[in-house]
Amino acid sequence: MAAPLHARFVPKPDTEDAAWFIDMKKDGYVEGEWGREVDMEAWNASVAKGTIPMPPTGGREIYHNLHVTEKGKQFVRNHDAGKQAAEDLKNLNPQELLKWDDKKLAEWQSHFKLDQAQWILADQEWKRRAGISTRKIAIAAIVVSFLSLIVAALGYFHSVIYSSARPEKPPDQPAKQLQLPVQK
Repeated sequence: MAAPLHARFVPKPDTEDAAWFIDMKKDGYVEGEWGREVDMEAWNASVAKGTIPMPPTGGREIYHNLHVTEKGKQFVRNHDAGKQAAEDLKNLNPQELLKWDDKKLAEWQSHFKLDQAQWILADQEWKRRAGISTRKIAIAAIVVSFLSLIVAALGYFHSVIYSSARPEKPPDQPAKQLQLPVQK
């Protein structure tokens, strides 16, 4: 994550590496200066002869005095953490999640970001557990409804059976009606 002060990068023009490096500079992950590579022996020879050398215009473009910013270091740490998380995921048996209690699952999930595979896997386990409890509630509601239907049917048939066993009043006798007292 550190580079010596004389560190340099020589991008090959129109390559993916050069484009990637320029993007890293634009994003603020690396800092340094663009320049041209100069043949120092020829430069020093012309200075020794007393001739004024021309400003360097030839040579390859280089990026020198290169250093990684704190933002770049954080980017590398996040990248490394992502690689480690991917490696950990390879070693994880998803069947283990089924055995974990809620507290252990929540603690494990809290170590990851929302977009990481482990967090998503834990979220799916939470949804599976919620689905199981929802199914249990639905089954209980069905059982209660079925029992209510049985009780209603028994009540209906009970009234039908006992109403046919009671003697009916003859139709010529009027039904006795209660009357409310009248005030005088």
